[in-house]
Amino acid sequence: MNPGIRNCRVVLERLLKVPDDSGGYAETYQAYGKAWVQFLPVRSSQKEQAEQTQFQATYEVILPYRKDILSEDRLFYQNRYFYQITPAVNVDQKKAYLKLTVEEALAHE
Repeated sequence: MNPGIRNCRVVLERLLKVPDDSGGYAETYQAYGKAWVQFLPVRSSQKEQAEQTQFQATYEVILPYRKDILSEDRLFYQNRYFYQITPAVNVDQKKAYLKLTVEEALAHE
């Protein structure tokens, strides 16, 4: 794979559960790394819900192999968040690249 096609620098963020005062927890994300990736569009859709238009886009993301990616992690790129919808796939089982399937959802009134 040509490394020049990975032209988007993303921040990898990990889901953390922080205890709160009422005995429960709050969910927050914390950055733990950066990677150069390639976004490949898969599909997009829109639907009406509660007088809002919900846009949804699915991408495959190719990044260098990392063994610290969890299925709850998300990607941050250009003020947008991309959430994993499937576990990471080790491309060709060579530990060179990972493929993530991520989803971005946007609401517009």
